Amino acid sequence: MVAEFHVLNSSSFAVASWQTASGGAGAGLAAGDNTYTVEGGSVAVVNDLDHTGLLGGIEAFVVAEQRTGDIGAAGNPFRIDVDNSADAYFWHKGGAGCRVYYKAEGDTNLCNNYTHESAGASIFEGGTITNLYANAGSVTVGESTIVTNCDLYGTAAGTFEYNATGLTSLNIYGGGRSIILRREATIVVNAPITLTIDIDNETAPTMNLTVNNAGATVILKRCDTLATVDHQQGTVDLSKAERGINYGSTQHNRGPASVLIGFDDPRHTVAAATWPGQLRESGSPSPAPI
Repeated sequence: MVAEFHVLNSSSFAVASWQTASGGAGAGLAAGDNTYTVEGGSVAVVNDLDHTGLLGGIEAFVVAEQRTGDIGAAGNPFRIDVDNSADAYFWHKGGAGCRVYYKAEGDTNLCNNYTHESAGASIFEGGTITNLYANAGSVTVGESTIVTNCDLYGTAAGTFEYNATGLTSLNIYGGGRSIILRREATIVVNAPITLTIDIDNETAPTMNLTVNNAGATVILKRCDTLATVDHQQGTVDLSKAERGINYGSTQHNRGPASVLIGFDDPRHTVAAATWPGQLRESGSPSPAPI
């Protein structure tokens, strides 16, 4: 196993920009069971970011808490696979001003695990992230990036641009942020957040939605079909939809603390709920029991 550290305030990820724990010259980014850490610095890293030629991925890449400078830039992301093992990870813990622009690219175009624990930002510009975890700051998943599973905790905000490959799971915990979803997903909301679903790039996107927090609001703008809905608490708002929605076509469960707004819009097909809840007509100031 190799452990190397980025030379403070170097603007490059070339070989000369890496050193050993004792301060000796490093060998630079190489595939295998290797860990690389950017410990600090305010100078943006914008040079020698393309490491797609490695035969295999690295084991770990860490951006430490004291880091404030960006890594990469829009259109010029850090490009490397992080998939030496199933547990291989990219861990962004940098400060509030630290933005990481990353593209999983190499012989597999894969990052097995990406954890965002920074008040800054992670911006993904391609490849596949198998597991994405975030509990602060913001994550932006671009159109060319596939994310298989995503867990959002704490105060993390997220934007998921359209991709034809949806999320197998999007689990939302914690609270106090806004999330925009423009691709299909199986969604579980367990937090007092605002989630806007706005998918306009498929003929009939089909989603599954669970809402189980009294402070949650899910706004449906564009989403042709919500096949399975388990709405225990919180609010689902159909009144802002830009086209008709087939709501709960396969299964529609609603708890007594759930509020559904805009069900009366004739464009929508709302399946009968198996449990009682509250319905609110579009524009109505207060819910009325079923």
